[in-house]
Amino acid sequence: MESTTKHAFINIGTGRSITILDLAKMIIDTSGFALSPTYSDTLEGDIKESVADVSLAKELLKWTSNVTLNDWLKTAIPARIN
Repeated sequence: MESTTKHAFINIGTGRSITILDLAKMIIDTSGFALSPTYSDTLEGDIKESVADVSLAKELLKWTSNVTLNDWLKTAIPARIN
């Protein structure tokens, strides 16, 4: 790969936020295991919301996500074998 960029940290993602609970539910559904999320108090310094700024990926790499997180999880997590 040729590039004029010497160094860069580039966020790769959808640029959309998702709650930890929704992510946990997606992972549980995809895995096929009968699990339930557990809850605990937040810790000091916990990040309540975060969204990846993917503008640098668009600008430097001409890249945007064309796969949803849920669809990607289906390829990344093998379904439970019965």
